[in-house]
Amino acid sequence: MATPRVEHYKLAVPVISKTPLGVRTIPEIEEALISGADIVHVDIMDGKYVKRKALGPDVIYTLREELGDDVYIEAHLMAREPDVQPCIDAGADCVILQASGYKDPVDLFADMWRLRKNKVDAGIAFRPDEMNLYLDPAYDSHLKLADTTVFMTAFPGQRTRRAFPGVIKSIKEYRGIDEECHIQADGGIDTRTIRRAKWAGADIFVASPSVVFNGKKISTNIRNLRSAMNYKRKPVHA
Repeated sequence: MATPRVEHYKLAVPVISKTPLGVRTIPEIEEALISGADIVHVDIMDGKYVKRKALGPDVIYTLREELGDDVYIEAHLMAREPDVQPCIDAGADCVILQASGYKDPVDLFADMWRLRKNKVDAGIAFRPDEMNLYLDPAYDSHLKLADTTVFMTAFPGQRTRRAFPGVIKSIKEYRGIDEECHIQADGGIDTRTIRRAKWAGADIFVASPSVVFNGKKISTNIRNLRSAMNYKRKPVHA
């Protein structure tokens, strides 16, 4: 299994589509990685947890086969009661599960434990409208087990519907609770919002698809994101 590039802040490049990966997509992802992206982040939607349906665990296998074993690939399952085994079998390095994708938190914990048992990193994600869940004692054991805690700065399947200010507040609060955990900001991340998420306490950032793959040079887009991510001066309204 691959490990993320050794540095404090990490940039994830998104893979999201209604159709299987084409030959054109792999070179684009490779260019993003060569230019400085650390992680390939795959959004898998079942059409039930969110209205949109996109990709499936088989895309993890394709990415692993095409990109090799040294690339860190994470799967974000936006699904109800998902089956994590296909992602494990396909070679995912990390699988992120939606807290509210499970009726019973016990089942969520069982899947997270299953991932860790199979040497796959486990992540737990919270939507913008459920930020109170990370304070719920029912999820204490999940957060302790998680390798990454994901704060979604946009609603699943609705990336134009953002909730950035409120989520930033939650990231700040959670960073104060746990100084050691990985906190990922996912949704609407561009050169401006990446700085705010960083100074709130996030250390992993999933770039918006429209920022990375927008018809301009991918290498330039990634460099701009990394430059903003590594900017040392704290913004006044962070």
